[in-house]
Amino acid sequence: TAEYEPVLPRSGKDFTLTITPAIQNKVEKILKEHVEKTNSKSGSVIVMNPKTGEIISMANYPTYNPNEYWRVSDPWIFKNLTVADVYEYGSVQKPITVSIALESGDVAKDFTCNDQTGYLDLYEVTKYQDLKGRKIYQWDKRPDGLQTLADMLKNSSNPCIARTALEVDFQYFYKKLKEFGIGNFIGIGLQEESNSYLKSDAQWTKLDTITASYGQGLSATQLQVISALSTIANHGKRMRPYIIASISDEKENIKFEPQVLSEPISAETADAVAEMMTHVIEDGGINELYIKQLSGYYIAGKTGTAQVAKKDGVGYEEDKTITTFVGFAPADDAKMIMLTRLEEPKNNPYASVTVVPMWTEIFLNIANDLEISKRN
Repeated sequence: TAEYEPVLPRSGKDFTLTITPAIQNKVEKILKEHVEKTNSKSGSVIVMNPKTGEIISMANYPTYNPNEYWRVSDPWIFKNLTVADVYEYGSVQKPITVSIALESGDVAKDFTCNDQTGYLDLYEVTKYQDLKGRKIYQWDKRPDGLQTLADMLKNSSNPCIARTALEVDFQYFYKKLKEFGIGNFIGIGLQEESNSYLKSDAQWTKLDTITASYGQGLSATQLQVISALSTIANHGKRMRPYIIASISDEKENIKFEPQVLSEPISAETADAVAEMMTHVIEDGGINELYIKQLSGYYIAGKTGTAQVAKKDGVGYEEDKTITTFVGFAPADDAKMIMLTRLEEPKNNPYASVTVVPMWTEIFLNIANDLEISKRN
């Protein structure tokens, strides 16, 4: 009508992503196969360059075709779970705990813990009256004996990693968690990006340090987890993850450059922990079959099997887990870091049996694409 002026069409902007299509295709195919094989509710993968923060691949399954979005029956499938889903991520936190302990100066590289019971008595270490009779158990409830820091990561020892964290002032521990990005919004620019849950420093106690040391009582998105652990892969520097390489139109071309977010630990600490994480791969921290398949590559990694918090009540579901594996290679000069996650796998509750095989298959299929060579 005469009341409205016509709006003429105009050219929009072009976005160039950091995603590598050949790698993305391989990741999506293998992810689908393993979600179906393990009867998992969902699965996700992020591959990132820890030196720059560039996202090389990001995938979820089940997924959907945006051209036929109406075919999706469950609305949660529309979410990009790698950035929208916050979860208690479990034992992949342990390398961060060891890093904080070493950086504090209160724990030396030769620190040991003698686990003679398979549990930690919470009242004994905190003296909190309401914790009398409460214990933190090792995953198999068996004592592991004398443990070095590398052993704690390899054996995923809850009692010993908690004792290590308790050597550090709990306020220092909290401050360093924030520097690793836990509790801090990243802002990668993708829809529905969430933030992690972390108590305020005024509420933080020794008990919080204990549970946080092995990745419970705090939560994060998968993007935040891989960002935190990339600090170890990148010699102590945490880069801002980004997925848009440039935005351009007829008039300008805006390029995005790598940006350092924080430096929570020194290069010396990061490199020491990275070396400890190689023992998870090489000395029995994962199944021997996958140790053999990955032999020749210098890889650092950590498994995580986390309980699922109840949605309508206090505590955790008895028969549900979320399994995560994070690894980077080469361990001493990482070109990639990859996080793989399976939500509620039904064939087995543990990361070493469910998500490690997926990480291994993806890595072996993309190592050449990323020019990651075997050791001489």
